[in-house]
Amino acid sequence: RLIALGMFVVVIACYMNSLPFFIYGASHHLLYDSASNTSDKYQFCGTHSEIDSTCAKQSVESNTLPVIIIFFTANLLNGIGGNAFFTAGFTYLDDNVRKGESAIFLGVTYAVRLLGPQLGYFLAGLCLKYWENPLYSVDITAKDPRYVGAWWIGFLIIGTLLLVFTFPIALFPKRMRGMTVKGTESVPKISAVLSVNAGIGYFIFKPKYMENQFRKTSSEASLITGYISTASMLSMWFMGCDNPMMAETKLIDNKLSLMSTCNGDCRCTTRTFQPVCGADGFSNYFNPCFAGCTHEMGLNANKVVQFGGCKCAVGQTVTKGYCRSDCSAFTPYISVLTAEQMLQSTSRVGDTLILLRSVEAQDKSFALGLLASLINLFAFIPAPLVFGALTDAACDVWQRTCGRTGQCWLYNTDRFRHLLHGTAFSLILLATLSSTAILFFANRIKDFYGNKDDDQTSNNDRNLEMSLTVNINSDHKDPDVCI
Repeated sequence: RLIALGMFVVVIACYMNSLPFFIYGASHHLLYDSASNTSDKYQFCGTHSEIDSTCAKQSVESNTLPVIIIFFTANLLNGIGGNAFFTAGFTYLDDNVRKGESAIFLGVTYAVRLLGPQLGYFLAGLCLKYWENPLYSVDITAKDPRYVGAWWIGFLIIGTLLLVFTFPIALFPKRMRGMTVKGTESVPKISAVLSVNAGIGYFIFKPKYMENQFRKTSSEASLITGYISTASMLSMWFMGCDNPMMAETKLIDNKLSLMSTCNGDCRCTTRTFQPVCGADGFSNYFNPCFAGCTHEMGLNANKVVQFGGCKCAVGQTVTKGYCRSDCSAFTPYISVLTAEQMLQSTSRVGDTLILLRSVEAQDKSFALGLLASLINLFAFIPAPLVFGALTDAACDVWQRTCGRTGQCWLYNTDRFRHLLHGTAFSLILLATLSSTAILFFANRIKDFYGNKDDDQTSNNDRNLEMSLTVNINSDHKDPDVCI
């Protein structure tokens, strides 16, 4: 019931995450220039001379505090519900199976759990193909930086699916009947074989394979996984594409400036990001205004919007969108990232078993709860803040609307890559060093898979069965009992 309660709390969190859409609606304001109160699609040179006076007349300012409170509360509830599943669920599983089989069931659980983020990304990809309000037709595509997909639909789908499974989970007993009965060793083995054949357990059970095939301990297998993950993260540090070349730009105090002599009198702003490509095929501009363009020319032969009168561009014309990139680093990056994620996941079963075997049986829930609390306190809370600050540090061009700073439009890809992977590499390296320390302490754990306990339990059961048989036979032979 505690697990079901935790799932229900997560359901509430999912519905709360979608609540801002129903309160504030879709982001239709991104489709037009809100400061000039016009429906112009693009910024052109010389068309924003009234920006200052228009901004002064605006009396309504956006207030994001209610949205922040909603998302904060939803994530808080999600953490509480998830911890209930983590602490009570794994303890429930470990208490209702033999110690020697815990690794199998934990492995299957982790394998299925690892499918969650992948399915989540797949669901998000499907939802984001549609505009934030699917019933509203817009004339921009998903490639446009202003495009906002239907982010809220996924929360409703996941919340509803969790709600459906919450009620059956609540019907499970406190202890599964028959789980302590011996002689059914083949049942979990068949289940594990089917799961492995389905392809979801191989990488989870790789430490187990290392232990038996290469005579490695569980800690050593996890440690090797940590070293490989560290090397994979280090290699991704050097994988990336060059910065898209922004023409007519210069660095002023280590900050990218979009202003130049050809667009200095255009009064361009960074309110909207509408990248355009010059006729040379490699010069990008922030928007038609920064290219010095004065008007739209319609579609060219390739069915792409074309702009004319561009004083900064070769041939006085540019086309909508980024210039075509020949970067080929994406496939190697995805390959290394996939391998790194798979290798990193292989240590989870071993780490969980080490934790469960390092404490008394009655303290397993407390140990898992303490671990979850520490992870939430020192990982889930500071990590988004730290990596968010690093992401902001890699920004070259910020949105500026009436003197206020908005979102980042353009990142320095080299700086972004170095900051992101450099920090992640450092953290994984520290985690690997910690695993090295655990390697020495884990050797103190005796009977890691509970073989002695299982043998002792089996002997006790056989002795009890023989005792009952003898008593029953003696009762039938004793005439005094009948009298």
